[in-house]
Amino acid sequence: MTQPTPPTPPPPASPPIPAPVPAEPPSPAPGTPQAPEPPAPGPTSPADPDSPEGRLQRAEAALADERRARREAERSLAQVRQEHMTDAERALAQARDEGRTEARRAAGAALAAAEFRVAAAGRLDADAALDALDLSRFVNDDGEVDKAKIAELVAKLVAALPGDRTGGKIPAGPHGAPQDGDFLRAVLRK
Repeated sequence: MTQPTPPTPPPPASPPIPAPVPAEPPSPAPGTPQAPEPPAPGPTSPADPDSPEGRLQRAEAALADERRARREAERSLAQVRQEHMTDAERALAQARDEGRTEARRAAGAALAAAEFRVAAAGRLDADAALDALDLSRFVNDDGEVDKAKIAELVAKLVAALPGDRTGGKIPAGPHGAPQDGDFLRAVLRK
């Protein structure tokens, strides 16, 4: 039988090495031009690339670049697909695009009418004006409404109203409690 060897103790730990102490730069000789001191740390400016505002600006710029590249890639893909389509597929794709455009314009026209009612509220009778107006000229092919142009139109219409208009507002209607449906009572109140 062999005898187990006794465990050897670990080697003694070496003493810790002290961290080097930064040496101060030697002072320059008098009359020697000196480099400007770095700016003291303080509040970060938006131009600082490491500030949150700088990172946000970089991220927004990168996102805009990515969106532009995606639109270009989608256009290229659509062009390649268009080149490889049969005549029937082209006609179908064209019909779909025209339908999509027409649906966007119809939805935009409804939105333009709503925007007109909002802009005309309390200033003129919007429903009567909508009967005579064609608001489709304020809607683009994507169905987006030009709210500023609608506001300008309402201002022009209010200015063109005849009569004594105080502030361009329609006078309020009759005040008082709503009619209860009693004819005699309504006549006697007058």
